[in-house]
Amino acid sequence: MELVQQVYVALLEGRIDLASAKDERAYLYGVARRLCASSRRKHAVWSRVLSAFGQSQEKQRSNEPQLVNALAVRQLNELLEKLPERQRQVVELVYAHDQTVEAAAEIMGVSVGSARTHYHRAKQRLKSLVEEP
Repeated sequence: MELVQQVYVALLEGRIDLASAKDERAYLYGVARRLCASSRRKHAVWSRVLSAFGQSQEKQRSNEPQLVNALAVRQLNELLEKLPERQRQVVELVYAHDQTVEAAAEIMGVSVGSARTHYHRAKQRLKSLVEEP
């Protein structure tokens, strides 16, 4: 999806509050910048996950619209199942459902600090699981 479309969808879905902005143009540029950074982070994470499962960079690019093959998805789901419930929930909300940690906290009914802690611990645990021999 194009960046302008992503900003427009976020506006329509009510994820951004343009009415409270003092300078709408600057606010929308900020939203676009954050969406772009989020997309880069997700791409970097998926690249590391795919490389951990033995897929080459060329194969990743050729599968980019699909992101991962069925085997990698199954392996990733097995890793996620090893996480405690709250950690798994926050990771799924952030990566699979394109939510911020703050939005995930609200959905989960926990404080933002708690969600950040669960998110951080989940990333550490996933990293250790991927690096296990």
